[in-house]
Amino acid sequence: MDDDAPGVRRDEVIRLILCQLSAYGYANLSQAIAAHTGVPMTADSNSRLAELVAQGLQSEQGRAQQRPTKPAARNAEPEDDAGIDLSRPPRAPTGEAPQFQMWYKTKHKGVATTAAFSRDGQYIATGSADTSLKLIEVDRVRSPAGAPMRREDKPVIRTLYNHEAEITGLAFHPNGLVLASCSADRSAKLFDISAAYGKHAFQSFGDNFAFRSIAFHPSGDYLAAGGDAPEVRLYNVHTEKAYLLQPGADQGPHAAAVTQVAYAGGGALLASASCDGSV
Repeated sequence: MDDDAPGVRRDEVIRLILCQLSAYGYANLSQAIAAHTGVPMTADSNSRLAELVAQGLQSEQGRAQQRPTKPAARNAEPEDDAGIDLSRPPRAPTGEAPQFQMWYKTKHKGVATTAAFSRDGQYIATGSADTSLKLIEVDRVRSPAGAPMRREDKPVIRTLYNHEAEITGLAFHPNGLVLASCSADRSAKLFDISAAYGKHAFQSFGDNFAFRSIAFHPSGDYLAAGGDAPEVRLYNVHTEKAYLLQPGADQGPHAAAVTQVAYAGGGALLASASCDGSV
């Protein structure tokens, strides 16, 4: 039976799915599907499939808007563009506030300074003023009411050391297999969390200021960094080249240290916050 859609080959569709899963952080699932279907994996991690789906949805919406619509009923309540009735008073929230219970706690020797979830929610990374990193596997976190935890089932699966000062920021690569950390020791480092052993980084970026925040571009090709300098740096993770981002002529640079950097979901925009109060 021919499963190919008109004008599209089966392997092209599956390859788009594999790249999109990797972009979402499901690299392990992508590898399993590749092995099952026989479609070779590529090193590419992109959102081409999501872009095509978005274009298709926009096309459908455009066709729907061109269809004739029924006239509005008389005395209809006014609504805004989002379909929300503005003439009615807001309703009080119903139900009780959600209840939370702490399931697990681990400790660093020093102050815990930062934490981050991987995109797929499989891992939590934490950093400390004692220069250590901890990697927690979420599936190993159990309810306190469950059976006693065996030593080999402890949620902390790795403790990483490679910095000489406090950890100030963490970021997971979009493929879910690499953890980046930055530190007051003027470095940012990449750790392979898929490796069974090893506590040290496989790649490092250094500069002449303490790092305070890092963020991966959604493609995974670049690492943005900010710290005790008024400029934002951009590092190519493949070539290790560093770039100094310059704002537009009508904006001007920050006048003080950069405290936070963050990419928009699509990667077209990068935001930076500074001690000078500007964003």
